[in-house]
Amino acid sequence: MKSKTLCFLLITSLFTQSFCRINSFPLYEGNECSSLTYENFGVPKEKYLDIFSDGKVSDNEREYLYSNYYTESPKIFKSHATWYGGEQESIGELLQYSLWIKQQMDRGWVLIGSGKYGYHPELKEELDTFIKNNYWYKDSKDILLSKQKSPLYFYFADGGNKRVNRDFQNQPIPVKYDSLNDRQKRVLDITVTQAYKMKKSFFVSISEQSNLTEQEALNSGKYLAVVSSKTINDFGRRFMIYKCVSGKLDFIGIVLVGGEAKRDDWTGMGSPTNIGFSYNHAPLSIRENNEIHWGFDFPTELYNYFGGTTGATGEIIAIDPDK
Repeated sequence: MKSKTLCFLLITSLFTQSFCRINSFPLYEGNECSSLTYENFGVPKEKYLDIFSDGKVSDNEREYLYSNYYTESPKIFKSHATWYGGEQESIGELLQYSLWIKQQMDRGWVLIGSGKYGYHPELKEELDTFIKNNYWYKDSKDILLSKQKSPLYFYFADGGNKRVNRDFQNQPIPVKYDSLNDRQKRVLDITVTQAYKMKKSFFVSISEQSNLTEQEALNSGKYLAVVSSKTINDFGRRFMIYKCVSGKLDFIGIVLVGGEAKRDDWTGMGSPTNIGFSYNHAPLSIRENNEIHWGFDFPTELYNYFGGTTGATGEIIAIDPDK
């Protein structure tokens, strides 16, 4: 039986409700699975097929597919997962991202974990001015922020047209830890040590965490695994994951997003990982199993726990406690 340490029934009903609301994550375990509102994501298959029906993709259609990819996963959704690989592989990817975060801190702005990947039409005029004045060799019309070489990265890293992130010698002003957001801090906090020490300090077994309440698991600062999700804009998020058992939510534990689907695997364009992700097969944006959309790559233990063998797992219910 899971321990219950969140609120004490000896205090008054009014105080109890206030205390739980302010200091506790809402409890979902034991609720009816059908009581939640699950948000859809991905691209409707009919719309996807229509985009490619004429054998070409227009600029507007490309922007639609890319925007769908860069949109964060919902707060509450159902998903199935495919296999990522071993636990050490997923932790290794997280460690690599932490190095890139530190490098971007030195450059003046951290894109990874910012949630800002994607199109920024609201900055069209400002970007045009900024690039023409400072980086004339870059495309001043490119409003897609997709990587550190994007014109918009330079805009954000320099601090816009006033270049407030540059010092009196025109050098980047490094980003301090306190200026990072919670997602970025979350990753740096657990990657400050060697991989084997990190695993011991910040990761627990399914049996250990599933015996806690949701709030106890959150308070522990530990995770079941590092997972990949649909978009780089999910990086650094944590999800509570559940099984639906006899119609009730059964809490399994917390996962940390430290990787993402390749954009070409999601859209089916460009250079997908393999032919199975291409537009005329099954790109991730339309990939479903028993009418449940793909949303995660799980490392081995989690993948097996949710019934994965060689294909998709069974149903996973994911809830972001921070969104």
